Amino acid sequence: ANARRVPGRTAATTAALMIGIGLMSAASVATATIRATADQQLAEHFPVDYVLRSAAGTGTAVPAAVAERLGADRRIGLVARFRIQEVRLAPAADTGTGAGTGGPAGSGTGGAGSAVQVGAIDPTGAAGLPAPGLTSGSLADFRPGTAIIYSGVPLAGAGRVGDRIRVETGTGRALTLAVVGVAPGYPPVGDLQVTWSDLGLLRAGDDSDTLVMVKAAAGVDPPASRAAVTAAADPYPLVTVGSIAEARAQVTAAVDGLITIIAALLGFAIVIALVGITNTLSLSVLERARESATVRALGLTRGQLRVTLLAEAVLMAVTGAMVGIGFGVCYGWAATSALFAGFDAVMTVPVGQLAGYVALAAAAGALAALLPARGAARASIVAALTDA
Repeated sequence: ANARRVPGRTAATTAALMIGIGLMSAASVATATIRATADQQLAEHFPVDYVLRSAAGTGTAVPAAVAERLGADRRIGLVARFRIQEVRLAPAADTGTGAGTGGPAGSGTGGAGSAVQVGAIDPTGAAGLPAPGLTSGSLADFRPGTAIIYSGVPLAGAGRVGDRIRVETGTGRALTLAVVGVAPGYPPVGDLQVTWSDLGLLRAGDDSDTLVMVKAAAGVDPPASRAAVTAAADPYPLVTVGSIAEARAQVTAAVDGLITIIAALLGFAIVIALVGITNTLSLSVLERARESATVRALGLTRGQLRVTLLAEAVLMAVTGAMVGIGFGVCYGWAATSALFAGFDAVMTVPVGQLAGYVALAAAAGALAALLPARGAARASIVAALTDA
């Protein structure tokens, strides 16, 4: 009843806390979703222990000898070779259901002449990796002359099973590919996934790999597997070795940095809320001096009066925090959905973190009420009744 006595002032007091915690809740939902999505993508697209690729900016690839040496090492259980060829879209032949009308060759990346990347995984390595989950089409139809597209790349903007895509290299080699599957998210390499043999036709005898994924054999500890991978790459100084654990740690470090910023911003919001709640309660105590004196004359103790004012402050703080969290979760969900449009994002609500925000707001409210409650409890009953 006391909080509702001057609703406009109470609402203005809790508004700062509501906005601050709302924004922090939205950011918390976004960071939690980024972390969960990154973990899922690493697990799905890189279900291995190490990734070898050429050093950035060198324009070189991973020599085929690296994969051969790894395949001969008993400490290595899986070697998956990925190759990418840059091509250009050409007008598709009018032989499919999507040819020339709704196929990707006329949309998404800008139509004929647009540069795209075609990728493939060697059959032996592909057999040891999880198959992509298709939203339409069938992996049983994936054979030479076909392709799988992904909903996360611009090329897939109007792609459907049955569409035909014609690609050409700078040297004049060309392939017409029939879309037999659409997968969610982004591909591990390239924009289009084709068979190993089809990519070989486009690469014209180039047997170097774009990247090599490696998984340790069962029972081999990380130091031993790392030594095997490093030994295979050592003769080639432009080949870099990265572990999935390191990639996951980098994502975690980046998210932790965002969380630190969120904590700092939340601190400012709490400080502002403390000032607002303290001022509001101080005014309320002055306005209710006679009321407080009357209830104390009727038997309310000083401690009980302090508890009443503390409860009022906590009520305001928790209400503002709950409204802010409700807004923040909705806003964070909508913003993250837009950020990951066309991507298989793992939407995550950090319940524990949000509950911590409510507890922190309640503690801040109680702290803000200490001085007003102390002043109200120490006031003389007779003086308060006389002044009123």
